[in-house]
Parts: sequence; structure tokens; C-alpha cells
Amino acid sequence: MGTPKDIHSDNGTTFIGAKRKFGYLFKLVSKINLDENVRFFLSHVGVEWHTIPPLSPHFGGLWEAGVKSVKFHLKRVIGNTNLTFEELSALLIQIEAVLNSRPLIKLDDNDVDSLNVLTPSHFLIGDVITSLPEIVEEAKLSLKGRWDIVQKMKLNFWKR
Repeated sequence: MGTPKDIHSDNGTTFIGAKRKFGYLFKLVSKINLDENVRFFLSHVGVEWHTIPPLSPHFGGLWEAGVKSVKFHLKRVIGNTNLTFEELSALLIQIEAVLNSRPLIKLDDNDVDSLNVLTPSHFLIGDVITSLPEIVEEAKLSLKGRWDIVQKMKLNFWKR
């Protein structure tokens, strides 16, 4: 995977702030005494940050479409449910897998019955995502029930 060469974003205040912080960080690192290998790496990283023109969200159409897809699936699955961080992370991983497994084009034009398609995962990991969905039994715990379980685990931890 490695370090990105380019970062593209809109002009949101968080992105502009992050861009400034990264610039400050690279200037700071160049001034302190570091190991020669670390200094060489940091001087050759060269991450370039690109922003779209102000008030032009259509310039970020591709990533905005991705954000829209993730939001659609999140709202459809979650509804009004409150999730823990771990539950939300697991759900986002599943949504990511679904979106990165969608077919872009057929790979074998000569075979009509072929199911070989190019997907976004080919560009991300070099192959298709092959994991099977987990069979999960639904646990109908209330927020209070979840809280009680966490408290018991915490007490058990501190007893050891």
C-alpha cells in the first residue's frame, strides 16, 4: 500500500486545517535532528494536497458519489439504532466490501456466461474480495443490557 503521493479533497474547513498542519509538520521535521534514514525518507515523501475550487462541489463528483453510497447503506441498515464504535466499524467494513465488490466492466468479452468482472477491489488489493458473509445470531440487547455487560467485564478485568 504505502504512502500516498496525492491527496484530493474539497475545501471543507477540516481538510484545509489538516493541509496546513501537514505543511507545518513537514517544516518542523526538516529542522530537528533526526536519523539520516528518517530524514531521507521524509524529504522524499512529497505528499501533495489538491483541493477543488471553492463553491464547486461538482468537481469532487466521484468521491461525493462514494460518500452518497455509503450514507445510503448506513441509513438503510442502521435506521435510528445506536451502535457502539466496534459495531459501527464492523458495519462500515461490510459496506466497504459491498461497494468495492460491485462490477465495473466485464473482463472476458468473448464469453457471454463468464462472471469475471473488474471491480474497485482489483485496484485496491489486486483481486476480488472473496470472504463469505458471517452468519450472525441477532442479540436483542438494549443499551442498558450492553452497559451492564461492559461493566461486568470491567469489574472482572480489575479483579484479576
